[in-house]
Amino acid sequence: MSDANGQADPKLIELFGLGSAGFSAELLNHLPMPWDAPPQRLAGESYPPPPYLPDKDLVAAAWVALLLRQPLLLTGDPGVGKTRFAEKLASDLQVGQPTMVQVKSTTSGRDLLYKFDDLGRFRDATIAGAVARTDGKYDADKEKPLLSYIRPEGLGRAIMRAAGANFPIDLDPAYDRTQMFGPKLAAMTGLTLGDVFPEEFRGGAEPRHSVVLIDELDKAPRDTPNDLLGEIERMRFRFDELGFGVTAAAKFKPIVVITSNAERNLPDAFLRRCVFHHIATPGRDVMCRIAAARLGGGLKPDGPLITAAWQLFEKVTESITEKKPGTAEFIALVAYLRATEKPGTAATDVIDEERISAALRVFAKSKVDLLNAASIISRTATGGA
Repeated sequence: MSDANGQADPKLIELFGLGSAGFSAELLNHLPMPWDAPPQRLAGESYPPPPYLPDKDLVAAAWVALLLRQPLLLTGDPGVGKTRFAEKLASDLQVGQPTMVQVKSTTSGRDLLYKFDDLGRFRDATIAGAVARTDGKYDADKEKPLLSYIRPEGLGRAIMRAAGANFPIDLDPAYDRTQMFGPKLAAMTGLTLGDVFPEEFRGGAEPRHSVVLIDELDKAPRDTPNDLLGEIERMRFRFDELGFGVTAAAKFKPIVVITSNAERNLPDAFLRRCVFHHIATPGRDVMCRIAAARLGGGLKPDGPLITAAWQLFEKVTESITEKKPGTAEFIALVAYLRATEKPGTAATDVIDEERISAALRVFAKSKVDLLNAASIISRTATGGA
């Protein structure tokens, strides 16, 4: 077994050979780093994404999106590298880590911009009302302003940073400034975005570029993309509870990458505003290069381990009828085989039968596919067709 640098760990090899007897507290000190772990950063370091090898068509689509200043919509099978591309783009453009929005089945259009803590406000109002009823000491001046219940989210945060801390707040006159912002901010003249949300501008007051990743938008209700048509096109939104809007400076319009697993079709009006690209599952040469670059540690795309892994991967993939394995599963397979490889293994005997049987779990995701894969491997091992 080997670590991220390709160095064997004799103790890990020993524990692995013990089977269930190797499950011990000592094992935790020898487990390898997860192959898909986020890159490690020290304070002040730039964001180092994992190696990424985009094909020319993806690069061309990214150029079109950047030149037109439109969102880049990426589709493709899970694990094909849609999310990773946003990280690479942010790193190449030197704008820091992308602001990520993980979409859920309950995500609304507003949730991508900001969230308002309705439950917290209700709780505080209930407590304040109870105090007033019991001892009459309720002080309206100490009531929390609505601002304290606002939390900017990914796309909204990017628009705010593109507007800059000095963006002037034009408050709707129908709104009570004290109720919105509290007495201190309400008394200020020339209120700016930086006054209201100082935490969003710790990196500087000037407008700045950023990359926003809206991940798996197809998981959201169908109304969610429709609710964002204006915000996506104009990079402008409004804090309804506070009575003012924010508009990104045109030069610093956020760069938006949207991913979809095509679980449901996105609305036509939304698609019109995006540059589309489908990332196909790569073939052997590209996938082997991706695995070698992603895992490092001296792995070579045409080395015996990755070659044997591809042969197993290709053979088993033919038997999969449900969720076809892709790039992520292949990298995981190589990572597993490397972690269980004994030093000095002959190039002609890289993968033994026991490890093959266990490795099937990497890319067979149902009982039927697991049985089919096992059958394929069994027939091959016994010389069957």
